[in-house]
Amino acid sequence: MKKPVVIILLFFFVSLGMKGQEMRQTIKGSVVDIDTRQPLPGVNIIVLQSDPLTGATSDADGKFRLPAVPPGRYSLQISFIGYQSRLLSDIDVSSGKEVVLNLEMKEKVMEAKEVVITARAEKEKPINSMTAISARSFSVEETRRYAGSADDPLRAASAFAGVAASASSERNDIVVRGNNPKGLLWRLDGVDIPNPNHFARIGNSGGGLTLFSSQVLSNSDFLTSAFPAEYGEALAGVFDIRFRNGNSDKHEYTLQLGTLGIDVAAEGPFIKGRPATFVFNYRYSTLALLAKVDKEFERTIPDYQDISFRVNIPTRRAGTFSFTGIGGIDHSRLDPEEDTLDWKEYEDRERTRLNTSTGAFIASHQLLLSRKTWMKTTLALSGSSIDYSDGYWTDTENFRQKDESEMTSTKMTAGWIINYKPFQRLTTRTGITYNRLGYDMKIRSENPFSGVFESIADDDGSAATLQAFAQARFDITDKLSLNAGVHSRWLEVNDKTSLEPRAALRWEFVTGQTFSVGYGRHTQMENLAVYLTSIPVTGAKPNNKLDYATADHFVAGYDLMLNEYTRIKAEAYYQHLTQLPVVPGSSYALINVTDQWVTDSLANTGKGMNYGIELTLERFMHNRFYYLLTTSLYRSRYTGGDGIERNSRFDGRFIINGLVGKEFVINQKHSLGVNFKVTWSGGEWYTPIDLAASQAANRQVDDLNHAWSEQLPSFLYTDLTITLKRNHRRFTGSWAVQIKNMLNHRPVVGYRFDSYSRQIAEIIPMGIVPSIGYKIEF
Repeated sequence: MKKPVVIILLFFFVSLGMKGQEMRQTIKGSVVDIDTRQPLPGVNIIVLQSDPLTGATSDADGKFRLPAVPPGRYSLQISFIGYQSRLLSDIDVSSGKEVVLNLEMKEKVMEAKEVVITARAEKEKPINSMTAISARSFSVEETRRYAGSADDPLRAASAFAGVAASASSERNDIVVRGNNPKGLLWRLDGVDIPNPNHFARIGNSGGGLTLFSSQVLSNSDFLTSAFPAEYGEALAGVFDIRFRNGNSDKHEYTLQLGTLGIDVAAEGPFIKGRPATFVFNYRYSTLALLAKVDKEFERTIPDYQDISFRVNIPTRRAGTFSFTGIGGIDHSRLDPEEDTLDWKEYEDRERTRLNTSTGAFIASHQLLLSRKTWMKTTLALSGSSIDYSDGYWTDTENFRQKDESEMTSTKMTAGWIINYKPFQRLTTRTGITYNRLGYDMKIRSENPFSGVFESIADDDGSAATLQAFAQARFDITDKLSLNAGVHSRWLEVNDKTSLEPRAALRWEFVTGQTFSVGYGRHTQMENLAVYLTSIPVTGAKPNNKLDYATADHFVAGYDLMLNEYTRIKAEAYYQHLTQLPVVPGSSYALINVTDQWVTDSLANTGKGMNYGIELTLERFMHNRFYYLLTTSLYRSRYTGGDGIERNSRFDGRFIINGLVGKEFVINQKHSLGVNFKVTWSGGEWYTPIDLAASQAANRQVDDLNHAWSEQLPSFLYTDLTITLKRNHRRFTGSWAVQIKNMLNHRPVVGYRFDSYSRQIAEIIPMGIVPSIGYKIEF
């Protein structure tokens, strides 16, 4: 197996000096008004680095085309009379695939005297025009390029200010401004979806890897505080994901083989010359293939597969129909060591099985009702399931089942949004969403006192939710804008309604210097099972009147553009948390729980606070060089049902990130990219284990008198990504070497009581994770 690989590598590197025919590629796309989504004819698009200067003008449908552009990186200047000019920096053009850009432009506010606006790069500016603070967009290229991201947008977001990555390098969970990871909302094509990650946990927002590949992604938004009124069901942050449309003119393909997975992607028109397009990606775990040929791998290696797609069907008069979907299934297992002489700890004799699946299908219709109004209608079906079992072999080699759980969650969604711009300065957006939630849960476990394996939950149920919002953006001037709105929600189970005002002001008081303030009230319901679960013996439902957890976000920010491509940003925030579900008279609070099922009677008497300051120094990719440096200092506190204020589990207190990358042009065809990332972050807090009580009960007993009093050690992770790309006449080939946790730092991420050794054992995550892959685009 090694010899062919060596020959291929030698051939690839020898070919660095070979000359071929001159290569050309096309940059094309469309331009629309950011508020009305009307196509803009007559927009000028200029390729600044071209010699001679190359440009194009959008046609009556807002479409433009720049053919015969040599591979390389270019900046595009976009200008149109009556609209704010834009500068898109360092667009990567390769020979393998056409570059398709869907551009949006904002209308100028006409004033008594003429205002001259110079185009500048605004890569951080959110895609959603209603967002004014604590938000930034991220591009597909950043998701691929950032060291340690592994083409995963959640891992890429861990480089942003206020975001703490998981201490376990094999997971992509993130903590936003000290909040529980489950407070993160995932959206796809404007619809709330289940946690779209492989090996996800119940109620959490992360996992091992996102279900969708960057091959289908479009530029998307990441929000961390005071979200606009259209976002509900989130206390911590919002990941507003968008899939792109396929190439409308030609069929294009991507094949990628790496140690983490095999990707196959395709896109193009259904019928050549017609506007309907598709894009899809299928991925399968490479490591799972090893398990099919080696029994040792089968014992421990997890496997996964997923599919993601988007179909876009524009019509002349009936609007645009689109169908977007994701789906993934996972399997993991851990079998005991075959030689019983090697049984020294509980894990050596443990057998676990975990099977998960997640899916979402979204059908939407967008219609331009007039030059000032557009409407979008959406129908969606989504769900997830988890099947878990855990047991161990005794010294007499008898197997004892310890835990067994099955849970399925489903959601049907119908939504409607109308956007109306009555006059130049004012844009309004109103919407309503109906959800029908359902779940089916079965849990059996070994009773820690009697040792009997018994059923502790066998429930199912359903309930409706209704969310509505109204918001508006008033552009007082080109430099000053106000966003304000209100979000409301109702849940059938508790028959409770919330009213959540939101507002943000953004003021560029000096060219290149912007001040922003924002406020938002946000609520989030717990997993439906928490409300409907009944106590096995009595059948009572102790939590069916539980209210929503609530957070009031206050935030202020300052942005300074040092030049066209470099900025400094500072944000300070305070989040006041109320109505947190807690167990009365106890330190227990759901604010510290990510995936635990609850049967206790809960009350909304808990409260908490998160506050901090964040600093960002960022140079966007320019002349093939970029960096991102962030520092976050914060606190996260809560008060439980016993009235005592404590550190929350996620009070890491500091996060420092450094991200830097450079591309080197070897010759006309080849480029080498080197990307490096370092993260230093404070550890989570935990409740110490009472060893004596655990030994007496032969199960883990926490010292609740010192709840959340101990902090895990801080962790330092370093990641490296090296890419080598070659442009051929008809395709582009790229090698990528990624080394996550390259210094092999393995911090303690928790403690547990080992019932076999009867001692407290450390939980240590995976160490260095190297991967290599080759991608071909044609």
